[in-house]
Amino acid sequence: MFSRYFQIFLRLVNLSQLGNYQYFNQILAFNYKKINFMNRALGAIFALAGAVMLIIAVVNSQKKKDVVDIGPIHVTADQKDQTSWLPYAGGVLFLGGVALLVTSKRSN
Repeated sequence: MFSRYFQIFLRLVNLSQLGNYQYFNQILAFNYKKINFMNRALGAIFALAGAVMLIIAVVNSQKKKDVVDIGPIHVTADQKDQTSWLPYAGGVLFLGGVALLVTSKRSN
């Protein structure tokens, strides 16, 4: 990956092609489709995660914890954990994902 960017840099530094704008467009156009696809994918992931965060604001989990472990005697207790987040975070994530989806161009 680094070598590809280094080759692009060397091509851009080539002073004999400095006035040829099509040359720059050919060099830089290789990544536009990948960037647009990545923007759409990230937008969809962010929008989906934001929607889930808006719908499910609290996640409850339960773990079994060993309280006493003496020889053949094992005493366990259930430990309940509750994770919650602000619905604003889900809304911001959802709106950011939708914005990425809307602003990314469709590749032909």
